[in-house]
Amino acid sequence: MIVFGDDGFISLMVLIIMSIILISSTYLGYTIKLENLILVSTNNEIQSYYLSEGKILMSFYDHYYEDSLYPIILKAFRNNNFKDIQEFSLEDADLGKDDSFNKVLVSFEDIDHRKSVIIKTEAEYKGRKTKMLASASLVNGLFEMNNPILSLTTVDSEVENDFSHLLASIYLEMDLNSIDIPLNTYIREVSSYEKLSLQQKEDKTYTISFERESMIEPYVENFDKGEFIIAMRRDGGLRRALILGDEIEEDMTMDLNGLIFVEGDVIVRGNLNFNGIMIVKDGEIVVNSENKPNINGIIICGSERDREIIEEKINLLYDKTYIYKYGLYLPGFLDLKVDSVKVNMKG
Repeated sequence: MIVFGDDGFISLMVLIIMSIILISSTYLGYTIKLENLILVSTNNEIQSYYLSEGKILMSFYDHYYEDSLYPIILKAFRNNNFKDIQEFSLEDADLGKDDSFNKVLVSFEDIDHRKSVIIKTEAEYKGRKTKMLASASLVNGLFEMNNPILSLTTVDSEVENDFSHLLASIYLEMDLNSIDIPLNTYIREVSSYEKLSLQQKEDKTYTISFERESMIEPYVENFDKGEFIIAMRRDGGLRRALILGDEIEEDMTMDLNGLIFVEGDVIVRGNLNFNGIMIVKDGEIVVNSENKPNINGIIICGSERDREIIEEKINLLYDKTYIYKYGLYLPGFLDLKVDSVKVNMKG
């Protein structure tokens, strides 16, 4: 048995108290240091997140969209090739101080029956990396309703205003002179002619005649390009008409690929296979043929009574391939909306 005197007991208690204080101060120092490390790490993660998010935003909305992302989208839609993964680079001035990753990867997916673009990138800040993925729907939803006819009678009431806005944009803003047109595409935008007649010859070349009431003889052009874009506007005067085919050549089937916009009537003569988008304003589609024409793509019309007439006289097939390819020429077709952003942080 060990017996402490008063002085020894007091010394022991002082020693115990000092030990407790030392342990407490050591733990407190460790806790403060650990909290500081956590705070610094968290701050680095946040900074890394913001850098990565900034790259996503620049890709969608900065000059990188016009100069880098849009050309990739354009190429994919025109070539119907959504499988390849593309990339573009960011400028050094747009990177963070400690960040050297300048690549943005671009791919495409069908999400909920919508064509979407997927953007992947990453950023680093003081050893903390953030990988970020964002998806955005690309096409105005009116074109992806699996409906071959867009009119006031085929769209739901909740999107009638959207459809009216789309029509107004097409009618007022479509400008073929400001669009990059492929070399294999014949393009014509007219307003001073009252009738255009498009015919196909046996050697797969085409003849188009331009007529108006004051002309003695029509003006004629020939072209051999496989695709075409025709916009026929009404500028006062008589009602316009675009005539497709020749009722004399009944055995020949005319194959057309492209975009038609007519403020007037579209008159089909003979056999016709049309792949693309047909827009009819203030007019009708008239079929003067024993065989129903085949239209693969989509028809857009402003008249409420056109749907029944079109379905009765034409074989229609909704085809996204041609809608995507030629829809790019229409204002309001592309409607990019970011749907989701996913983050994966790692040290």
